[in-house]
Amino acid sequence: SSLDWKSPWYTYNNGIIYTKDKTEAVLKHWKYADFDINTSILGRYLFNQLEFKGNWPVNIKIIRKGAFEDSIVSSSLDIVEGVISIGKHAFAGCSASEITLPSTLISLDEYSFHMCNKLERVIFSPDSTMDIIPNNAFVNNKLLKVVSFPKSLKIIGKSAFKWCLKIKELSLPLSLEIIEDEAFSISSVLGDE
Repeated sequence: SSLDWKSPWYTYNNGIIYTKDKTEAVLKHWKYADFDINTSILGRYLFNQLEFKGNWPVNIKIIRKGAFEDSIVSSSLDIVEGVISIGKHAFAGCSASEITLPSTLISLDEYSFHMCNKLERVIFSPDSTMDIIPNNAFVNNKLLKVVSFPKSLKIIGKSAFKWCLKIKELSLPLSLEIIEDEAFSISSVLGDE
């Protein structure tokens, strides 16, 4: 199918609607559309409730709010090098059982990965310079067992891993300075004493 497009703010190319300069993918029109070489931002709700086959833009930097919310992704999701920011609810409810985060990652937003019902492992690159896991970032991932933290981590925010009841063991980095209220469901880590 084709789409006639004459917007002054957006452009259409090969199955995707972009901002005029093609830096941000705003809406997918074709299921298997490839991204433009200039695309560095995956827009809000771009893959919301859709299937993502792992074809990342070559120059990806930012994943906006809800971009992969409730989406079907591979069971082992590797977020590619180059991504520096992941927005609020970006991967909330996605189908991954293991998520690997890149060394280039600097920031996560609240609820980035909450309620991923199959998520068992989260692996931060040890070389990431990220220093804060924000409030509620991984809240309510009931199957989450293993978290590998970045070496640079200083703060684990409020309720960041609350209701992650399968976490039995934590290996926290030496850089860690603050664990905020209810960051973990302590009864799962320490037992019901």
